[in-house]
Amino acid sequence: MQLITVHLYDPEIAAAYIDALRRRSAPQWGWWQDDLPTLLAADMSEADAARIGTGLALAMADAHPTYHSEGFGLTPWEAMYDRGVGMFMRPPARVFVDHGINPIVTGRMPIRLDLQGGIMAGAWIPPHLIPQLDQMIEERLERWAKRIHEAEVDPYPLLATMRMVTDDALRSGLGIIEAINILAPGFQVVETPDRKRMNASLRMRIDAAIEPEKKSFLDRFRKKD
Repeated sequence: MQLITVHLYDPEIAAAYIDALRRRSAPQWGWWQDDLPTLLAADMSEADAARIGTGLALAMADAHPTYHSEGFGLTPWEAMYDRGVGMFMRPPARVFVDHGINPIVTGRMPIRLDLQGGIMAGAWIPPHLIPQLDQMIEERLERWAKRIHEAEVDPYPLLATMRMVTDDALRSGLGIIEAINILAPGFQVVETPDRKRMNASLRMRIDAAIEPEKKSFLDRFRKKD
């Protein structure tokens, strides 16, 4: 089973990671592999590109909390519940290009998570777009709850996780990045509350959104066309 995780995205950590790849500074992570800088080349394979992107997500996971709930992730959310989230999502290659890496070198990096693939980083949302994501959540929460429920998926943990990671990113001035199959011992994983322990206001909004529509007394006896 593929394990999707979401992490806070810290621009300063991204800069430090890319500096280490370019051998401008010493790497500061225990998972670092000495051959990573050699992979950053124009003939980089898809597997090498996945390793480079994975390092970016691992660097974030070392410093900030990890969020996980079954089925939660930016890529699944865009594909299954609301394509509008894609307006905020950026491919991981953008991080490297913004730090001076030639776009030719990053051409083999994935745009989104490959849910059938191996270990990799997926899309990310920059810090300056988090307030807009927060606004979208507030405006579309009931719609999302209905869509998730209609897909026969439990909306409570998914929406609670989306709300938690966005709240923490907003509060800390950071962004969000997703990854797959990188969870390791020692990561600080935020526990998703169950329905009874989650934010009461959020729970009530979800309850109201997925409650079956009540029919009038006459509707109960009205024949279907």
